[in-house]
Amino acid sequence: MIKQAKHIYYRGYLSSCNYTCYYCPFAKKKHSKIEIQKDIQALENFFDFIQKTIFDSDISIFFTPYGEGLVHTYYMDYLVKFARLGKIKYISIQTNLSFDPKLFLSKLQEKEVSLDKIKLWASFHPTMVSAKHFAEKANYLHKYLDISVGMVAIPGTIDKILELKQELDPNVYLWLNAQSRQKNKYSAEDIRVLKHIDPLFEYELNTIRLKSTNTKQILNPSIKLYEKCSASRSSFFLEANGDVLPCHVNKKILYNIYHSQSESSNYKFTCTRKICDCYLAYSNLEKTKLENFFGELLPVRIPFKKDFQAIFLDIDGTLTDSRGNIRSTAAESILNLEKYAPIYLATSLSYEQAHKKCKSIWKNISGGVFSNGAYIIDQISHKTIHHQIQAKEILENPAVIHLSSRHLIIDKIDQQNIIRILLPSSIAHKLPKYNNTQVTSENAKSYIQHHSASKTLGIQQICQWNGYHVDFVLVVGNSQNDLEMLSKYKHSVATTDAPQHIKDIAHYIMDIEHIPYISK
Repeated sequence: MIKQAKHIYYRGYLSSCNYTCYYCPFAKKKHSKIEIQKDIQALENFFDFIQKTIFDSDISIFFTPYGEGLVHTYYMDYLVKFARLGKIKYISIQTNLSFDPKLFLSKLQEKEVSLDKIKLWASFHPTMVSAKHFAEKANYLHKYLDISVGMVAIPGTIDKILELKQELDPNVYLWLNAQSRQKNKYSAEDIRVLKHIDPLFEYELNTIRLKSTNTKQILNPSIKLYEKCSASRSSFFLEANGDVLPCHVNKKILYNIYHSQSESSNYKFTCTRKICDCYLAYSNLEKTKLENFFGELLPVRIPFKKDFQAIFLDIDGTLTDSRGNIRSTAAESILNLEKYAPIYLATSLSYEQAHKKCKSIWKNISGGVFSNGAYIIDQISHKTIHHQIQAKEILENPAVIHLSSRHLIIDKIDQQNIIRILLPSSIAHKLPKYNNTQVTSENAKSYIQHHSASKTLGIQQICQWNGYHVDFVLVVGNSQNDLEMLSKYKHSVATTDAPQHIKDIAHYIMDIEHIPYISK
């Protein structure tokens, strides 16, 4: 059974901590010599087991102690020992960062440990340390190794979360845990703000479970159902005494690695828990968007970074606030993202409209797909294309000719080259089909443009000009107008406030402010 493991969580006997958080039963509990000796021996036994066991594939290990481990040098020593094993993909530990990061790194470097194999899950406790001091440590460690940072989102303390977010390097993912007994006490505005900080916070609000449980009792539509869970199949939780459990929240003991005569490879485990609302448990559910975001670093909550060749952004609703202005945080993100890949726009707006709206970021834009693909410009290859339509017959139609300029907008390159006509949907759908044209609608307005013009094809054109591979292109949108674009590209992003059917089709759910988490 455990030989099939890809990931193992481990918790030793340590149950003491140097912090006094009011909500934690292990707060300021002093360790005894006996406790430490037992914990060290258990770690040594676990190390021997891992060293001797032949697994089907390389594995990752995550220490999740009840107390703070890295204030004890022996935890640093065992991180080194595990990291030096060839079968270990990475070794990680939960920590409050109260240790000396420079001493920690020097110890790793002294032992010639590859820092790529060390991952940290850092929890911020605002009653014990300032956001500034904590973030300084996290940002310093982030320069050398992978780290995720998070905290409990207690209702009424969003100011503390925002303070930490402000201090953190924008490339460091900030995750948020919902306070379990307070999930129904978040206001709609709280949820909006928290999702804008952590795009995956929605998972914390929704109870989720497997379809194999008694689904007849499920009445709440917010409960998500999943077909499979990797717990007890490729992911296991080990206690210090050797007991093997499916995960942190399911206490069914499968067997003991030290005392069981043998493990059954045919053992069938069925989860009977009614809910699954702890990250260390629900992250084991398969075919969620969590897998897309974290990749093989899913257990330790660290986004998997990709090397994108180009990023294409919708404008309205994706970059703008409720007043239609470019968000200051979106502008800052574009400045940051420009270091990773060229930034393009992909919008229904005309070139002139986009330029006017995006003045604050225009110098950071490499071109784009405008007028829903009717006009394409690329400043890197210095190429442009426009798809002209034969507009005379359309404009002379009796239903169109008397429309005022408020209801009839002509998008053109110059007087001779009309590329798009915007008019009320009620009229557009009554018009005959004109040669080489298509009608696309957004609520009460419709566009008539060339049949080969679209955001998707426009992006493909820019990719061809520059040699960008479609599998290394990121596209971002939020509306029905972006649906085709999001469905055609492997790496697609729907914003956190997009309609659910748009989110369902996208590979990721996040805002532009979160894209640095997955970029390298």
